[in-house]
Amino acid sequence: MGEDSVIVTEISDKPNDMDIELIPPGCTVLGTAAVTNINGGIGPYTYSINGSIFQSVNIFQSLTSGNYTISIMDANGCEYEKQLEIPVAPILTVELPVIITIEYNVGEQLFPELNIPVQNISSVSWNPTTGLSCSDCLNPIANPLEETLYSVFVTDVTGCTAKAYIKILALKDFDLYVPNAFSPNDDGVNDRWMIYGDPKIVSKIRRLQIFDRWGEGLFEASNFQVNDPNFAWDGVFRNRNLQNSVFVYYFEAEFVDGRTQIYKGDINLMR
Repeated sequence: MGEDSVIVTEISDKPNDMDIELIPPGCTVLGTAAVTNINGGIGPYTYSINGSIFQSVNIFQSLTSGNYTISIMDANGCEYEKQLEIPVAPILTVELPVIITIEYNVGEQLFPELNIPVQNISSVSWNPTTGLSCSDCLNPIANPLEETLYSVFVTDVTGCTAKAYIKILALKDFDLYVPNAFSPNDDGVNDRWMIYGDPKIVSKIRRLQIFDRWGEGLFEASNFQVNDPNFAWDGVFRNRNLQNSVFVYYFEAEFVDGRTQIYKGDINLMR
């Protein structure tokens, strides 16, 4: 009987690690797992999930939440497996204050709170769009001229959606400062009578009239801005300085929201 010897060499270069890139499932899409960065072994590699037949494609699709075993096999038939846990898709939430008050015609930026990273947001839609610096961004500047109820509708990359509401009140302080006296004596102090206000709120003075006690018109101006000294009254009528007396003013103011208001009162002229 003859004898022979066989040298068995153990393969030392076996697959020993791999990365699994996961796109988790969402509300309208299923998950996807891709095997990358295999360490060890000799290619080409084949791939299997949960004991399925090995395939040449390194991507597994239509995955739901749960536990999986990902296996790879190299050209020598050496295998390596790794566990994968796919979490349940989180319910997308977006939150806003129920109500806020802002200064009239002064914008305020909105900051919805999300339970997912901003980079996972696919789209944002605000309604109505009036008074917003943008309607498809996450943090618009809101500047409504009237009380407005806004809604924001957010969609993430997995198709999950969420909605929130915020009511914004525009604090309207439309008071104008109308002096009740002036002293046109050219001393540099209170020499002119004029209408004062916030130009961000007051669009214009449509018409101003000043009368004496008998109803004679002494001064008139139309379509001018508040705080404009070019439309101030210097106490002169027909090139004559009027003496101490009480006069009557009447004017109509127009505000940036389109509303108008009539103002009337007395002016004390004191030289």
